Order: sequence, then structure tokens, then C-alpha cells
Amino acid sequence: MRKFLLLPFLLPLAASLVVAGAQSSAFQTSANSHDDSNTPCPALANQIEITTDTNGVDFCPYLHGTVLPAIRSTWIRLMPDEAQAPIAKPGHVVVEFFIYSDGSIRDLRLVGTSGDPELDRAAWSSIAASSPVEPLPFKFRGKKLGLHIHFYYNSGPGSDAPARDGAVRAGGPVLAPVLVHSKPASYPRSAKGSGSVGTVWLSLIVGTNGKPRDIIVIKSVSPELDEEAIRTVGKWRFHPGTLAGKSVAVEVSEEVTFTLN
Repeated sequence: MRKFLLLPFLLPLAASLVVAGAQSSAFQTSANSHDDSNTPCPALANQIEITTDTNGVDFCPYLHGTVLPAIRSTWIRLMPDEAQAPIAKPGHVVVEFFIYSDGSIRDLRLVGTSGDPELDRAAWSSIAASSPVEPLPFKFRGKKLGLHIHFYYNSGPGSDAPARDGAVRAGGPVLAPVLVHSKPASYPRSAKGSGSVGTVWLSLIVGTNGKPRDIIVIKSVSPELDEEAIRTVGKWRFHPGTLAGKSVAVEVSEEVTFTLN
């Protein structure tokens, strides 16, 4: 199944947080807070925006290698049940915050709501729980860096949801990869004592060679079953996705179900 983003982590929130589901992209920033020159790099388009002066510093490596991975992994852990199958509720959340020179994250503000409290809560909490991140780059002389981060839930084929690591999403002119070789997962011996069963949801990128890469767990069952699911899917092979007849890397989601006989 290929249902949700898979870009991407619940902590209590202040009662004043306005949280809310149908896809919402309507939000505004102050007139002088952001301009196109502050887009950190093309790979992060539609994912993150810088809202303060960069003082000429290239923040792409810092955001791509440090900030986004930390927040994304936390967001996936905190993703509510309604964002997962079978409900797979869609939504788009935008959160504003500031990273200070020591790496602390402060001054969070919800600037784009999904319309669903639980979806908004997971997005907000993933940022709060990731503090502190690495300190801002030494050559940056400012006191803080302002950011907007977009969280997409189950946005679906052809949506504006950004895929991971330079991949694209199926839909519109992009044809999805086709599974051509797979084997079912074996129940790991290490998990038989616990008797764990269930379905592990995975996000992966099918490369232009048809091989899965960058496999991450979206919905966990247990460490042993998660590991086996990743190992199993890593051996699957696909006809790669295509765009205008050319092979492209496409992010998809798959599920692996474990039962005890």
C-alpha cells in the first residue's frame, strides 16, 4: 500500500494551542518575515522556509543534515493512529519556531492548522521534543534562526507533499514503481518468546535501479519485527517509477504483516 508520507514524532501541549484535518495550506507570514531568497536549498522546497535574515550563511547542510532528520524521526514516532491505516486522515500543518545560537528551540507558533487537534499536536510536539538540536553554524552572527516547517499527512498522489531525499511522489505524470519480486517475511526466532504479531508500515524510496533504499519504520510492532520487515523489503525488486518515460526515484509505503501459526 502507498498511502502516506512518509516525509516526515506525543507530549502535552499548552491549552492555548489551537489544533485541528482536511488538507489546509492557507497560512500567512508577516510581510517582512520571509522572501524567496531565504529558501535554503531546492531539495527542501515545500518542506521548510527561513523567516529571518541568514546574514549570507548557507543553512542547507545544517537544516538538511541536522534539523529536519531530528524532527522527522520524532514526528513519525508521535504520529496518531488516525494518520495511519486504515483511516489515513489527510492534513497539512505549518509550525513556526526559532532556533537560538545554542541549538535550543523556542517560541513555537501554529501558523497553518490541519483542522484536526491530534495531527497538529504531533507536528508541534515533534519540534518541541527535538530541542536542543546542534548549535547554529559558528559563522552565523545572528542570535536566532526563524523557520516554518510543513508537515504533510496522507496527502496522496499528485499532492504537494514533498518526498524524501530527492525522490518524487507517484501521481499525475509520475508513474508508481511496480513490484516484480518479493518474498514474505519470516517470523524471527528472537520474537517468538514475546508472541508479537501485527503489521509493520514502512516508507522507502525505490531507486532508478528498482532497488529499495532509505527504508524507515512508520508504524512499529516490535524491534524484532521491525528489523525483519526492513530486511525483507530491502530484498524486494521493482520496475522503477517513471516520469516522461525516464526512470525516477519514487517514495512509496509498504506493509509487512506478521502472524504466529
